[in-house]
Amino acid sequence: MLKKAHRSFLIIILIGKVLATTNGAAPFRKEENLRIKDDLAVFPLIREAIQKTSERPSLPFAITSGEGHFKIHYSLSGYDSVSVLDENLDSIPDYINEVARTAERVYKILIDTLGFNPPPVDGIDGNEIDIYVVNLGGNYYGLTFPESEVTDTPQKADYTSYLEIDNDYAESSYNSKGLDGLHITIAHEFFHMVQLGYNYFMSNNLNQYGDTYFLEWNSIWFEEKAYPEVNDYLYYISSFFINPSKSIWTRDYWYSLGIFLKFVLNKYGEHTLVKVWEKMRDENKYAMDAFNEVMEELNTNIFDLWNEFFTVIYYSDGKFLPEKSLTPDAEFFPELNYSFKLKFHRDDNTLSVTGRISPCGTLPVLVTFSGNQFTYLKDFKGNLKHSISRFLLDRYLYSDVTMLLKWYDDIFIGDTRLKDTLAIFITNANIDSSIQVSFGIVKSEEEPEGNSRIVSIYPNPILLNIIDKLNIELDIRKRYKNMEILIYDLLGRQIYRKKYGEEYLGLGQMSFEVDVNKLSQKNISSGVYILCITLDNEILSRKITILK
Repeated sequence: MLKKAHRSFLIIILIGKVLATTNGAAPFRKEENLRIKDDLAVFPLIREAIQKTSERPSLPFAITSGEGHFKIHYSLSGYDSVSVLDENLDSIPDYINEVARTAERVYKILIDTLGFNPPPVDGIDGNEIDIYVVNLGGNYYGLTFPESEVTDTPQKADYTSYLEIDNDYAESSYNSKGLDGLHITIAHEFFHMVQLGYNYFMSNNLNQYGDTYFLEWNSIWFEEKAYPEVNDYLYYISSFFINPSKSIWTRDYWYSLGIFLKFVLNKYGEHTLVKVWEKMRDENKYAMDAFNEVMEELNTNIFDLWNEFFTVIYYSDGKFLPEKSLTPDAEFFPELNYSFKLKFHRDDNTLSVTGRISPCGTLPVLVTFSGNQFTYLKDFKGNLKHSISRFLLDRYLYSDVTMLLKWYDDIFIGDTRLKDTLAIFITNANIDSSIQVSFGIVKSEEEPEGNSRIVSIYPNPILLNIIDKLNIELDIRKRYKNMEILIYDLLGRQIYRKKYGEEYLGLGQMSFEVDVNKLSQKNISSGVYILCITLDNEILSRKITILK
């Protein structure tokens, strides 16, 4: 990994004294030779202890951006000077014009399109949002300084702020240089300014760093949304992929999990993020509580989403698949580092796994097979019933299967074969304490007993124009030659049909999808429908609800 400049938005001082970063260096903007990425210099101080970290920079020139939202302060000489290049001969440096254009662009996306509130007005030197262009020396991409608490709002912790950015992004310590560095920094830091106008809790019920993890997820996600061609976030995701079993809010993941937020918003829409921040503001909620409450309105929760996220991240690096991966960039993601990476040999009967899982952490396990067998999972201690678990069976000949696990007796995975890969992800559905788990991957020589059944259909209800796919999970206990998925309205009219041949069917847990966009094209009404699965002469059915 290359040495990086700091990514930071908040420097806090207590009783007028600057607190040093973890490598012992105080974050003054003229400081040089900081070689360690110290993510964010934030400390768990009580809200009343926040004070200004320094006086605002004193710069001789300023312009107002085209739409009037920003005032850009700069210098043409001295340490903080910008290039005087002025190709359009408007007497304003091209770099400063680009700062103004970039700021207005991210304002339009975040405020006008997504619907966030603009930062609180500070009333200093006008009502514009102040951006100071200074020489950060390659030590930081940008710095957002909270300045004054807003006292005429019901929020407990909202602040005015101003922003400092670098004067050229030319130093070797920047991963993204020049205008690329400028663009993603303004996007990242401006979202921090917006966040400070809602609520920012420096301590909460999770960890000593408060809600900082969530603020960084948001800003990393937004810089990629605003400037997807830059991909600066790729430099920071390895801290998650290298050690993916920590609690979701750990400091190591602050800059890694913009991709988790992307996963959630891909599923439920970007408007859900606005709802989270509104709940943080209007109900004075910690970020995790607000996030979880919004997700519960969508019949999910943080634990389930975090667990499902792993089944998508599986398709990274050498396992990249355009139709399954989180983003086209996943081809450049690192490979996930599993806590256990096991091989089931021909003469094995059971592989045992024992581990401790951190609060809201996930234990990832990877198993490969050297022969054909019927495979089961067994909970040795019975304590996995309180977890959120999924497996992903990467079949060599059949379509992959991803399924939510219900830990009852022995779980029949299926007829696993040579070159199949089984990934198991177990999430601790607890924010307060770790759990100890012990389970086995068990081989059987006999074909499974019992009847085939529908394990789950999700999401249900189906939100047309929001949800793209309806997932159907089956537990298949017999060998079939044909299968059909059909959907009928309550009058018996068929609105969907898809047929599968023997090549798509195997024994065990199987996963199939309905293209919800095809349902949208039918111009159907909201209501209850019947989903039928025909397996040769057998029929399985469930009610589903479709909402427009």
